[in-house]
Amino acid sequence: MFLRSKTSRNRVLVWMWRAPTRSFASAMFLAATLTACYPGSDAVYAQRQAAERQAVVTQNLRAATAQTPRGTPVEGEALRKLVVERTWISEYERFPDGSPGPHRTYDYFREDGQFIWAHNWVYGEAKAMAGDSWRVEGSRLCWRNQRMWQEAKCYTVALDTKAGIQLYIDAPGTPNHGLLTRVIKRSEAGPPKMTGR
Repeated sequence: MFLRSKTSRNRVLVWMWRAPTRSFASAMFLAATLTACYPGSDAVYAQRQAAERQAVVTQNLRAATAQTPRGTPVEGEALRKLVVERTWISEYERFPDGSPGPHRTYDYFREDGQFIWAHNWVYGEAKAMAGDSWRVEGSRLCWRNQRMWQEAKCYTVALDTKAGIQLYIDAPGTPNHGLLTRVIKRSEAGPPKMTGR
């Protein structure tokens, strides 16, 4: 709103801006807040973000699959021998929090079907978790690791020319079916021998 002012010599209109009233300020704050909000629920927003992250993962898996020659398939009894009483060790340059590694994960396939997963980010022994298990179904290796996901995940396995164990996602009907997800370069007999950071 504008105010009119007079001077003693001549009548001059001076227009000055008057500070907004409280109701006007409240309306401006509400308008700014509403335009910043996502037009949907938090659940819809979270689903959209998860779909965007999954699209990036799929793109990266496709690139890795395209540039990695597929090894010789391993099935049945040969696959069991590659797994039973073995610990697969994966090594990464960084820990999950971004600090320098090496960060190691350990996948142990106990003979009785118990799957045990551990890592060197959090100290401690590799302990069995009730419900975690593994199995071989022909050409598929499936395991359940509840620390990562609730349902069992299945893979087809191949050996590359350097004896690296290639894991290809076996999930028909999903965008990641048939894509390379990991190459295990170290496999040791027996349970994990944990090493610290």
